[in-house]
Amino acid sequence: MVGRVRGCGGQCSRPEPHELERVLPTGDISLIINLYEDRTRVYDRNDPTKCKTLNGALVVGAYSEFSVIDTAEQRSTMGASQAGRRISLLKPAGRELQDTDVSLDTLWGVKASHLRESLLEAKTPEAKLLR
Repeated sequence: MVGRVRGCGGQCSRPEPHELERVLPTGDISLIINLYEDRTRVYDRNDPTKCKTLNGALVVGAYSEFSVIDTAEQRSTMGASQAGRRISLLKPAGRELQDTDVSLDTLWGVKASHLRESLLEAKTPEAKLLR
């Protein structure tokens, strides 16, 4: 598909839109909060037609292989990432989370939904960071 793209000085080639994307492993453990919808789909890397659904706040363990994400879910997210075996706010330790995703409420209980709600109520990105 070719179309006009602002700032490229004329005709530019744009990639076709896509829904799924591979993410290379980084060794990081991540806390991801989907602010667009209160769910996150986790796709089977060997068969991306299959997925499981978790709540909108999740912990992504350090992966040893690529993972598959839904790019539409990346519209509005917040999170934190740390290399190594654990994020200080998260327990269990990183080894127990390796190569897996878990809803934050499994680890934090109702505090996870309170965090997401608080972030949704914040009016500016700066206010969200202060939560």
